[in-house]
Amino acid sequence: MPRAPLDQNTALQAIAFTLQQLSTYSVDELLKDHHLLEQQVKRLNMSWKQAAEVMGVSKSRLYHWFRETFSRKLRQQLTKEDFRKIKREVQQQMSTGEKPILSQIKSSLSQEYDSYVVKVAFQNAKIGCRIQNLPLLALPSFNVESDSKVNSARTILNNSQTDAQCEFSNSEVFYFQSFIME
Repeated sequence: MPRAPLDQNTALQAIAFTLQQLSTYSVDELLKDHHLLEQQVKRLNMSWKQAAEVMGVSKSRLYHWFRETFSRKLRQQLTKEDFRKIKREVQQQMSTGEKPILSQIKSSLSQEYDSYVVKVAFQNAKIGCRIQNLPLLALPSFNVESDSKVNSARTILNNSQTDAQCEFSNSEVFYFQSFIME
């Protein structure tokens, strides 16, 4: 049975309450300004265990939610043009056999972004480039090139729509050669 998602308001209240003991800011100030709250979490050595106990969840679950769900939404997102630029440069470097270098790509963007945002886009572009260059093997055998689901998956990859999902039936299981290993 899947776990219910954490309630954002309850989680932020627990974190703000715990931070208030270490910070000069009140709970209300921290709850009104999410960037300030995140800054205080980074700056102060907050007890994640204490905040998690207030909520009745595990320390790791609250920490993971804050870092991977809440903080990610606060970061500035890449523009479509900058993402295309990252994708283009990764494809160009990989096609010549070079290993893509993040620092070179970062310096060519139109503005400065949080390093995490650029790293995620860079990794997605590398994986997308590897997938596009791999032959597809299908079990049981059928014409992969004419299959509409395969073509829609390729379209999704080409358009860099990372949130889209493709569903395959059990008889259409695809095995890709390992592309994660470097």
